[in-house]
Amino acid sequence: MMLPQIVQGRRPLTSATDLCAIASPKEMPPHHASAVGIVCDPNQAGGAVREDGCDVRIIQLWRSPMLVHSTLPRSAVNGPGERAVVWLQGCDLRCPGCWNGSTHAFDRSRDRSVQDVGGWILSCRGVEGVTFSGGEPFQQAPELYLLCEYVKSRKPDLSIGVFSGYTLRELAHGPWRWKTDGDAWVKGNAALFKHIKQFLDFGVFGRFRQSMACRDKPLCGSRNQEVVFFSGRYS
Repeated sequence: MMLPQIVQGRRPLTSATDLCAIASPKEMPPHHASAVGIVCDPNQAGGAVREDGCDVRIIQLWRSPMLVHSTLPRSAVNGPGERAVVWLQGCDLRCPGCWNGSTHAFDRSRDRSVQDVGGWILSCRGVEGVTFSGGEPFQQAPELYLLCEYVKSRKPDLSIGVFSGYTLRELAHGPWRWKTDGDAWVKGNAALFKHIKQFLDFGVFGRFRQSMACRDKPLCGSRNQEVVFFSGRYS
C-alpha cells in the first residue's frame, strides 16, 4: 500500500515502511507513545508532517494485524504468579526439539489486531500479568511494542514478561530481525528493543538447545537460556 508522501526538512519520505497505518488523531488510543521511532529512522522522524498537515508522530500500528497461535487466560507456569499467556505465531529460529513447533510457520490465517489482542489481555481476571511467548515475539517487534503500550496505558500495574529465542546481546546489539505483514524481513535495532524493554518486567532469552535441556532451571528449557529482570518487581 502506498502511503501519502511525508515531508520533512531536506528530503521527502515516501513511506514510513509498508507496515504503517497513518491514523487521524481521533483514531488514536487515549494514551499513546510515538511509534515513529520504531518504524522510521529516528533521525528522520522529528518534526515531520504529512502533506495534509498531520504530525508523523501519530503513525501507529495498533490496528495492524499480528499473528497469534493461541492464548491462555490463566497460567502459573509461564512466569511469576498467575498470568495470561499469548503465544505468537511465526519463528524462523526453529530450534531443533522446540516444544512449540506448530508456532514456527508465519501463518497469515492467524492474524488478529493489536487492539483485539490487547482487549483480550485486559479482559483476563485474577492475573497479575501477561507473558508473550511463541513463536518468536521479537519477529513481530513493532506490533509487540504497541501491544505492550496498549495494555500498560490502560492497566499500568500489569506485569509483562517475554520468552525469546534471541539472546539479550543479539537484541541489544544485533543481529536480529522482524517480519512485515508483507513477509519482508527488516533488520532489528537497539532502539526498537529499548522501546519494548521499557515495558518488560522480565524476559527469558536464548535458543533452546536439546543437548542442554533441563528441568531444574526455573523458566528455562535449556541451561544456556537466561532469565533477566528489567524491573524491581520480581528481582
